[in-house]
Amino acid sequence: MLNPTFLHGFTMSADWYDIRLTNAINTVDPQQLAELCVDQPSLDNPFCASIQRENGGRTPGYITGFTVNPLNVAAFRTAGLDVNLQYVLRTEHLGDFNINLKANYLDKLTFIGTPGADPTDDRGTAYAPKYQAKLDLTWSSGPVTLNYGLGWFDKTLRTSHLNIQGDPNYYAPQYVYYKQLWQHDLYGAYNVNDHFQFYMGVNNAFNQKPAFGSTSYPIDSVGRFIYAGFKVNLDRFL
Repeated sequence: MLNPTFLHGFTMSADWYDIRLTNAINTVDPQQLAELCVDQPSLDNPFCASIQRENGGRTPGYITGFTVNPLNVAAFRTAGLDVNLQYVLRTEHLGDFNINLKANYLDKLTFIGTPGADPTDDRGTAYAPKYQAKLDLTWSSGPVTLNYGLGWFDKTLRTSHLNIQGDPNYYAPQYVYYKQLWQHDLYGAYNVNDHFQFYMGVNNAFNQKPAFGSTSYPIDSVGRFIYAGFKVNLDRFL
């Protein structure tokens, strides 16, 4: 934790983590299940056992179904850097300002399906971006509070690293990556008194849409969302 005396109200923390877990439990999606089945040293593994294939017919061996259950994998490992910056400025006439930035750098995210298998690298794939950050700017003065929030993470692969390495043309170049997340949120509140507060806000103010071919990534398909309400403290009446 860094709290310099020459910049009152500023704090900074940076934490490097390196977590290794053995005999872990993981639930993989159908695509990962098929990849892990053929990537193990032998086809006699729990991943292949969870896949149903056609026997005979016109397409023998064709995958017809999956059973997706939690499975024991050999090992997980994740490593990276968490950074938290905060600056609070209190003024006599202009109110209070609070700036908070949280950021993460993902250095490693791997798991080994079974002992002896090659590690599967998930860093930079969907839901595991290499870089991400959350910024909050808050101003308050008397009964009024205003907030602006920005959520961001960088582009991520649509499929696994193995698929891209095996076939650079797995997707057309413009569709190899999901686009970045840029979510802008606005919020305001007014305290009528100690027991009653009005509030309203806008989530995804600039109406970012999901990436092509997705309904919920990197952002939900709801789009811009406007809300309002009030809070009542009932302690006085109980």
